[in-house]
Amino acid sequence: MPRARLLLLSGLLVALAVPTGASASRAPSTTEAKAIFAVTTIDRTCARVRVSTKSAGWAVVEDRGGRRCGQERSVVLRRTARGAWQDHLTLGGSGQGFCPVEKVPTAVARDLGLCKPPPTLAKAGAVVLCMHAAADIFVMEGDREPATCNTRPQLTAEEIAEGLADGIEPEAPEAGANLSGLTWARWGSRRATATGIDLGFEATPGTTPVTVVATRPRFNDCANYTYTLMTVTYPDGRVVEIKNPARCVI
Repeated sequence: MPRARLLLLSGLLVALAVPTGASASRAPSTTEAKAIFAVTTIDRTCARVRVSTKSAGWAVVEDRGGRRCGQERSVVLRRTARGAWQDHLTLGGSGQGFCPVEKVPTAVARDLGLCKPPPTLAKAGAVVLCMHAAADIFVMEGDREPATCNTRPQLTAEEIAEGLADGIEPEAPEAGANLSGLTWARWGSRRATATGIDLGFEATPGTTPVTVVATRPRFNDCANYTYTLMTVTYPDGRVVEIKNPARCVI
């Protein structure tokens, strides 16, 4: 056999023998399938069952839906320490959402096809949570590269009482800034910076110059990223840290 061909064949055999690091869920064994269908109401003829290879003891039963089957759904099962399968979580719909999936390890969720990796920060973009005068007094919304950003509601005593009566807790007055004239640099990166002024919350607006740093971007419920920490620094060295959840509206 020619040497070049022999080397090519040897390389192919090595490539096939060495694991690539990628793994995928597998079909259940006969014993596993019997135990799984004993605890799910999905008809066998409508079901697709996969067992995770990332972590022992996880499986999913998918109801493919259609006229003969039930509503499309995925039932996640987990095996107990005694070896019995039990219903862990039910997900509706047919499409993959973004990871993570509540109560399921991300590696397992991806292995079972329950979710897909979120887009990168550069692709999805980022927002910071701000409250606007036209919005509800307790609502903060995600803004992309905002020129103004009030990070807490300015509430009257009557508005606070009304909100509390509805079960809504306003933010603490100490945890905020009323920012204006913001000019940003590196927005959409992991660390965006800005200069501007803090108008304050008094009847007469202030003109205090500030520097702002937005960090800790986290994937949110609107398929982009929220800067969950905004740090405002004042000329006297005072620093205010404003922390927010990874949400696009609160």
